[in-house]
Amino acid sequence: MNRSCDMSEDLQTKSWTPEMNQRRFDLIDKEVAGTLTKSEKTELDVLQDRMLRRRRKAAPLPIKELEELRDSPRTELEEKVIHILNEGFPLCGFSSDFPVNWPEGHLWVSITEPDDANCEECKRNLPT
Repeated sequence: MNRSCDMSEDLQTKSWTPEMNQRRFDLIDKEVAGTLTKSEKTELDVLQDRMLRRRRKAAPLPIKELEELRDSPRTELEEKVIHILNEGFPLCGFSSDFPVNWPEGHLWVSITEPDDANCEECKRNLPT
């Protein structure tokens, strides 16, 4: 069954949908298996780019806050909770809202940088 996204509809104008995310997962599986075609690679690149732009908009990296924390005295850092974000949500489940709406004192890092987090529940819930 070919469930490719309609590239002619310009993915930039479409909302991100669960179907698009599932298609991205399917293409990643094919890439890992070594069976991805050239046109599917192009489709995957577009979907990956779209997903990353959506993630950046919904949950921008708190670069300024993290730099301030790095340069601040240790006591200030200990007052902040740095969560691990996966697909827009913290692994600990403390919030189902976008990080931009989190209470003050809660920051996040990507699942690719778990060593920078200090939320023990997020660390326990890291996929193996």
